Amino acid sequence: MKWYNLKQNKCPKCDKPIASYHFYPGEIVKYPCGFTIRVKKWSEIVNSQITKDLEDKLNKEIEGDE
Repeated sequence: MKWYNLKQNKCPKCDKPIASYHFYPGEIVKYPCGFTIRVKKWSEIVNSQITKDLEDKLNKEIEGDE
């Protein structure tokens, strides 16, 4: 699964985009391929990737200063 796809509003299983609807935390997002995920989990995964991206960028900048 390509979990990074969630950040781009795409399915991690089939790579197809999902429309930009407003989802509520208790809802379940269903993709055409059958993949489903709760909005809360989706948000956690996307936010953790953003944090990881920022962390990687900062680490590279710090290593470059040494």
